[in-house]
Amino acid sequence: MPDDKKFFKGIVELGYLGDTPAEKRKINIFTPIDGLLQEENKNEKYPKILKEAFQVLECTWMRELDNAQNDAYMKEYPGPYHNFNGITSKYGAHFILKIEKILLKEKYYNSINQGVTRNNFPPIPTNFGIRDSKHFFQSQSSKPQCEDVPKKEIDISSVRYAANRIDDVVKFTDESIKPLVRVPRVFLSLVLKGYVNWAKENNVTLITEKEMEIINSERKKNKANSALRIFNFYYLLALVGILIGFLIFYLFKK
Repeated sequence: MPDDKKFFKGIVELGYLGDTPAEKRKINIFTPIDGLLQEENKNEKYPKILKEAFQVLECTWMRELDNAQNDAYMKEYPGPYHNFNGITSKYGAHFILKIEKILLKEKYYNSINQGVTRNNFPPIPTNFGIRDSKHFFQSQSSKPQCEDVPKKEIDISSVRYAANRIDDVVKFTDESIKPLVRVPRVFLSLVLKGYVNWAKENNVTLITEKEMEIINSERKKNKANSALRIFNFYYLLALVGILIGFLIFYLFKK
């Protein structure tokens, strides 16, 4: 949630221990809306997301892990218990979640792709959740400071070594891997696997500069389409809100 005094008060009220879900719904000041998971799976039921949030992680519970798929809500949990997922003790549960979607407001999505500045950085509260017996604290957002990321490059021989070992069939030319010298070493294997997966899907065994251009072009297009879907969703929601407002105004006027 953005740094906002009204939002902060609403979060603290929702976080009070002991309130039932019905009681929390009565005091909730935020706007529940359908997320992308619900849009893409009309016949399934997913939790709502909050319209006011600048970032949302949509997750699903990996219920099959530790054979927790049959666990259900009960007032008490007498056991037997699972080791790490589902009902793990008489006091409650642990849930292993898989992040399915990461949603960002369009402004902040664009800032990541086009360059973050002090003016398009989200107003994120810091030190959120510090509390004593009477109060719940957060530090208010201010203009962020930034420092340039060190510009380090991996030696191309290291990239070539990793590329040659990543798959038995798909190979890379030296020209295709030159741009990868700027990829941090910890992410290099993941990046190479992404290129290999594309190559196998398209029956390619040798990735050259041409294939790299095609892959990067497709990724940019997919990012643009994803941003457009999110924008259209909120735009449609705004139009519905306006129409409802006019309808209410008309009914009261009559």
